[in-house]
Order: sequence, then C-alpha cells, then structure tokens
Amino acid sequence: MGLDSVELVMAWEEEFGIDIPDEAAAHMFTPADAIDWVCKQVNASEDRDPCFSMVEFHRVREHHFTKLGVPRREVKLQSVLSRGWFTRHTVRDEVKHRVEIRTKALMKRRKYVPQWNRSEVREVVRWIIREQLGVDEFSDKDEFVRDLGLG
Repeated sequence: MGLDSVELVMAWEEEFGIDIPDEAAAHMFTPADAIDWVCKQVNASEDRDPCFSMVEFHRVREHHFTKLGVPRREVKLQSVLSRGWFTRHTVRDEVKHRVEIRTKALMKRRKYVPQWNRSEVREVVRWIIREQLGVDEFSDKDEFVRDLGLG
C-alpha cells in the first residue's frame, strides 16, 4: 500500500474506532468494498430512512422552488439557484454542501452514541475519501486506483 492508501485506512480506523488489517485493506478496491467492510465491523443496522442526499435534495427543492411555484418535476440537480450574481450555484452544489454539514454533525454525534446505520457509514466513508484524496465526484463502484487516483 502506498502512503495515500495508508492514510485513508487510518482515517477510517480513527473515525469508526476499528482496526483494519492490511489483508482486509488490500481487498478494498472500491468505496463500496470499504463501506461493506466497515458496516460489518461496526454492526451497522439496515437503513430505515432515505439517504442523506435524497433528503437534502427534497429540502432544497422545497425551500428554493416549490414555494416559488416551480413544478416539482422541473427541478433537477443542474437547476440553478438564484444565490448570487457572480457564481453559478446549482441544486447539486447545495445538496453536496448540506450533506457535508450533516455528515460532520453525524461524526461528532457518533463519538458519544456509536450506533451506525448503513447510510451513515456510507456518508462518512465517502466524506473521508473526499477529504483524503481530494476527489469530489465519484460513485461507490469507482476503483480507488484506476478511477480515484489512489497511488
């Protein structure tokens, strides 16, 4: 494993309070692999609620568009929010920002109540990947080395 890989694994270990053996880390080729492995280690429950991004999308749509009379079906991730003159701020940008805030709050709360569900583990694993690797857009099926540039 390269230095970036070691730092990524160490960040997961620290955040979830677990140890990830080198053999297990060597078999984590995608974010989905890491999410599955961490879920097993922390006994994460299955989700009862929708994922963070879906919840936040609906909140953004309600806040910025529905109250203004824009039909729900016309609001897309690429829809532009009227938030300033100099920057183009889309629904996707706002949803990502809100998910990040929610994930950081979750991470603080889990230090005191370490009961995880799958979507919470997923969001934290993904947040750590974004922070450690500096990638913004990726899917859970992207490969760390080939798609995310992990060396």
